[in-house]
Amino acid sequence: PPRVAPPPIPVPAPVAPIELVAPADPRARVQVDEAKQARLKESLVTWLRLKKECGGNYTYSKRWSSWVGFGHETVVIVRDGQVAERHFKAFSGRPRPVPLGQVPAEPKGKSWSETGKKLGSHKEGHPPKTFDQLYEEAQAILAKPVPPFHRLGLRFDKQGLLLACYLQDARIADDAPTKGVNVTSIKLSLPAERKAEDKQARIRELEQRIAALQDLAKRARFTPEGHKKFLAKLAGFEKELAALKSGKPPAGKRPGAPTYEEWLPGGEKNPPPP
Repeated sequence: PPRVAPPPIPVPAPVAPIELVAPADPRARVQVDEAKQARLKESLVTWLRLKKECGGNYTYSKRWSSWVGFGHETVVIVRDGQVAERHFKAFSGRPRPVPLGQVPAEPKGKSWSETGKKLGSHKEGHPPKTFDQLYEEAQAILAKPVPPFHRLGLRFDKQGLLLACYLQDARIADDAPTKGVNVTSIKLSLPAERKAEDKQARIRELEQRIAALQDLAKRARFTPEGHKKFLAKLAGFEKELAALKSGKPPAGKRPGAPTYEEWLPGGEKNPPPP
């Protein structure tokens, strides 16, 4: 008998892919926080006014400490609107009691300072940013909704200046890292304070120069003329140092008269009339 072909096997209809949608987090914000944006805008107005008053000269610090006690602190110094110095110091954990009569161990930690071309050369600590840059960073954070499972931190100091604007993962219990702005304090350097700071810096510089010259006098061999010039230079530094510490102008120095360093480079010129 002739063979009969089997009936065709039905092909199942294609199944649409299943789209997995993550459940919405009830803590997630669907809109930006306009109230916090307004507070930051008001703080920025205050900052621009105070920055003008201090001439762009200020210092701010960032201190971080773990719940077990160790941590570090960064100090950023800004002059004329540009970062000029950055200082870092780490510290160890909580002090431990020692038996009676024993001296407690010195706390261990590293420290460093950066100036000039070395700024930003270390990875530790707060980055060398101006406060203008920190405000820009805060504005960028507040321009977006808070991501799921995160909380937003926003703080200002008594002057109304920005201290913190950051995101933090709410699922981490201890020492959760923050992303954004988070500094401890800011100090503005007003004209009177800057004058005092410059005076102290000059005193330190003179003390170092005098010590170096005194050490040189023990080792160097001078000609009579060279020794005379050396003593005159040392005497000029010592007189200026004494005047700065006493708050009075050097004896015989008239207002507006040039300093020793200004009119006697190499000991070969007379001072111009004031």
